[in-house]
Amino acid sequence: MIEKEIKLKLLDEGKISVLEKYIEKKGGIFLGKYSIVDEYFSHPCRDFKQTDEALRIRIINNNIELTYKSSRAANIPKIREEFTVKVNNYEVLKTILLKLGFKPITKITKHRRMFILNGDVKIFIDNVDRLGYFVEVETELTEKILNFIGILKEAGVEWKLEHKTYLELYLETV
Repeated sequence: MIEKEIKLKLLDEGKISVLEKYIEKKGGIFLGKYSIVDEYFSHPCRDFKQTDEALRIRIINNNIELTYKSSRAANIPKIREEFTVKVNNYEVLKTILLKLGFKPITKITKHRRMFILNGDVKIFIDNVDRLGYFVEVETELTEKILNFIGILKEAGVEWKLEHKTYLELYLETV
């Protein structure tokens, strides 16, 4: 699957409820809130930082996924291949990775609120532990991402474009 998204760092956390109400005013539907724990791993034979790849185990409630992300093909929006498989046993999956020589890097927890706009624009408002608030927008059409940026401006929400992944940002803080 090809992932196409843009990530924006929110500069005024006090405007989050304003943003959420504005998304709904524009026809967005609130789909729910949940917490995510992402555990990232390094490869035993190549440097994912150099190759711009990622391997993670994601836990959402009791759902477990293993995801591989290829290097980015573009930055605005961020475009990369992403392969995800659902698994049912975190401990066994992690043991397999460790036995194969993968090493855990870190765990990142985010608290996410999800919206859908116009049927195909996914909007995630993330409160990432140690990093703050971000908005991620995922859709197939770049113009729809740009339209969402217009919504942010109309709502009076200040932001800055973030090119780095949550992992890259998190590792800068440790």
